Amino acid sequence: MSAEELLDALDAEGNYLSTKTRPQLHVDCDWHMLVFVWSAWQTENGTQMMLQRRRRKEDAFHHMVDAPAGGHVSAGETHAQGAIRELEEEIGVVVQAEELVYLGFKAFERDVGECRRVLEHFYVLRHPLQIDQLSFSEEAGEFIVVALDDLDSLLNDGGPIPARGRCAEVDEMRDLIVTGEDLAAYPDSILEAFRLSLRAIRRWLADGKVNPADFARD
Repeated sequence: MSAEELLDALDAEGNYLSTKTRPQLHVDCDWHMLVFVWSAWQTENGTQMMLQRRRRKEDAFHHMVDAPAGGHVSAGETHAQGAIRELEEEIGVVVQAEELVYLGFKAFERDVGECRRVLEHFYVLRHPLQIDQLSFSEEAGEFIVVALDDLDSLLNDGGPIPARGRCAEVDEMRDLIVTGEDLAAYPDSILEAFRLSLRAIRRWLADGKVNPADFARD
């Protein structure tokens, strides 16, 4: 990430206003786009999901678990192009646009963090990610497989859940436990985005359809 990275400043409806450096856009609290790509697939033991653990120590959410890839949509990019780029940069996965399912978007205004006004766009991959084929990066330091139902329970009840993982420091598969501490740094709006994403993913896996209303607040 460069301080000279350029982002598009938008209005609340997503219309382009201007292009600014990332630091200036954050200082000005402009609306801008983020994109997140999830991975979920059906197995004999239920639905599984791939997560990553955020690696950059200067990240406000360092060491938290997250979607496999995500971040800012660069100036001039569509959110689909941003999703494809983030997958390659963060976990070394190269995909085409047709391999992504668009789940929807939601606008969030926050009182904390750099990104105060964001239009978040959400995707899910059509195919499973293989944990041994993912590449670590400065963004992603660990890959974790959990059951969707368990992650849903963690988000709502905070209890520990079992998982399998592979980390950059010890590059081998191991059993681990994911707890509420692995989400503790996130504001409520990010946890809400997680919950809404799981709801949309369940629908897509069940009947192959998506509904933008899945990202409407209950």
